[in-house]
Amino acid sequence: MFGYVAAVTTTLELVTKVVILPQRQTVLVAKQAAEVDLLSQGRLRLGVGVGWNTVEYEALGEDFTNRGKRVDEQIELMRRLWTEQTLTFDGTHHRNRRRVGIAARVAADTGVDRCHVASCAGARGQAGRWMVPADVARTRAQRST
Repeated sequence: MFGYVAAVTTTLELVTKVVILPQRQTVLVAKQAAEVDLLSQGRLRLGVGVGWNTVEYEALGEDFTNRGKRVDEQIELMRRLWTEQTLTFDGTHHRNRRRVGIAARVAADTGVDRCHVASCAGARGQAGRWMVPADVARTRAQRST
């Protein structure tokens, strides 16, 4: 849907709401977000959060208690996938895997981290983050001062 909306509009900002990132494959989310950001010429805002429902984590065989640390690591990995040609990531939850970063970032400029991560409060007060292009984040910060 975002691909279609990106093709038929030129000014609408595309916002995902909150994706529960620890329940998703990091590289796939990075690739999909990069594709939509490219198609929309930088109009994507990707919201990520940790979730609140233990049952969802149990159903996926994931540990509910370390979801905050996992999402921090996922954001770090996604940023590297968007900015590096190739990388090896040795984190707690993502280990020793050689990744082709440029594939996840699609056609973004190498070495340019356009992403700014800002904290936000989601439904029920759960912590979340918005990942937006840095120039948008700067504009919003200037407006609020």
